[in-house]
Amino acid sequence: MGWKIVVAIIVAGFVCVMIISMMVGAIRSTRGGLDWDHTTDRRFRPWDDEDH
Repeated sequence: MGWKIVVAIIVAGFVCVMIISMMVGAIRSTRGGLDWDHTTDRRFRPWDDEDH
């Protein structure tokens, strides 16, 4: 195999790992009570600048 094929496989694998880890993190945050939309403080979110 050429080095381009090896690099393409490595990059594709890295992207898949990143996507899976993001999905797992999102599932854990919603199940762990860290879903910001269901908290009593949902009106105060520092990253929602349009509310200020």
